[in-house]
Amino acid sequence: MTTEKTKLIGAISVSASAFMFGLEGTVLKLAYAGGFSVFLMAAMRYAMAALLFGGIVLMLKKPVLPPRGHTKLVLAAGCVVSLTSITLYIAYYLMPASYATLFFYSHPSFTILFSRIFLKRRILTSRLIAIILSVLGLLLLFCTSVDMLPVAGVLVALLSALTQSAKILICGSVLENVDTVTYSFNVTTIAAVIFSVITLLLGEFSLLPSASAGSWCCFLFLSVFVTAGGNFANFFGLNRIGPIDTSLFMLFEAPVSVVAAFIVLGDSFSGLQILGACLVIAAIAVPALSDKLSQKNQIRV
Repeated sequence: MTTEKTKLIGAISVSASAFMFGLEGTVLKLAYAGGFSVFLMAAMRYAMAALLFGGIVLMLKKPVLPPRGHTKLVLAAGCVVSLTSITLYIAYYLMPASYATLFFYSHPSFTILFSRIFLKRRILTSRLIAIILSVLGLLLLFCTSVDMLPVAGVLVALLSALTQSAKILICGSVLENVDTVTYSFNVTTIAAVIFSVITLLLGEFSLLPSASAGSWCCFLFLSVFVTAGGNFANFFGLNRIGPIDTSLFMLFEAPVSVVAAFIVLGDSFSGLQILGACLVIAAIAVPALSDKLSQKNQIRV
């Protein structure tokens, strides 16, 4: 398979994961309204995803554990995934969801910065242009009339963005040597254990009998389609296009979340938001078009 085809498959895979994660916020609100709590839902969905990946590991006869020398990084990745989810959920609780999402999507900027500092990677001009377009687009997408934002909420949302960047960079390093299915199984298992312990300490498993049928349907959707499917597609694509482009393609999640909230929850969807969505899509397209142009110029030379 050529490098160009590999990158195309990776881009499609990450975009698919962004679409899945874009539906997460809307479905979560429906699940919470039906009786699930934040940590109970997290514990249940990661446990279900871990079981699914465990079955795939056994069926495909993949390694259960990562190779020696990579166990600590995989453990760190599982902890970072959990921390990203926890901080984002807390940010949703402390401030309007639109602003929490806005600050969370600063993670592509952090990913580029960390790649430069820690991995010594050269940052292409097209990626910097994409970041500028994405910031403008996200501001338009999630701009609402709120007079004052809580400092704690902003800090927690930014922490979530930082951990998301760390997760992407760790995944990029680990997946070069660890099978994607094995990695997915281990990361979701670690997250399931962490969230289950928190849920147990809070005594929230007692909420399960009173949860509505609709919230259980939301749980199944989130477990299979988002947590299992979204994470696997994200890891699969990340291994093919790298952390920086993965972070940029994940921006597709933002317009999907706005449209989903508009259709299902009746949230507002203005002309400025449409413009913002177009800018976000442009931010995703700029690096791909720039790479395509560079390839053509190299062929001519």
